[in-house]
Amino acid sequence: PVDVLKTIIEYKVLDFNARYLSTPFVKARSAFYDMVIEGLKELPSRATICRYQVETSIGELLGTYYPKEVWTADIAACAELLVLALKAAFKTGLESAGWLDDATRTNFQPPRAPHPLREILNLTPAAALYPSLTEHHLPTTLKVSQPPHTSQD
Repeated sequence: PVDVLKTIIEYKVLDFNARYLSTPFVKARSAFYDMVIEGLKELPSRATICRYQVETSIGELLGTYYPKEVWTADIAACAELLVLALKAAFKTGLESAGWLDDATRTNFQPPRAPHPLREILNLTPAAALYPSLTEHHLPTTLKVSQPPHTSQD
């Protein structure tokens, strides 16, 4: 019973941490969870796994610091041009759509809510959700998400 419990706990710890361990553990976990359970045709790359981990564990926190480090005025201007070009393309598409009648075209009102792309580019929603966060929270989050180190007996 105690040996069985130890084996179950060892399995659970390995299963939970497999994606952070060496390649054989990652491949074994992925072969079951990704290929069998999720139905993927090929194993995800290490970059895909890392990107998923960042998105699910620290994505919102990272989203507030990324623009401070790399979002320049030139990038913001390019992004604004992209948004304007997309709006113009959608407007042209609506104006030239043959299936849309004139009354609907005349009465069409664009949505009042900000465009999701603009929200992403402005990066205000995530920052507004966590206004009290500072750069000191990120190391703490990383420390908490790491598995505990145990000494080898």
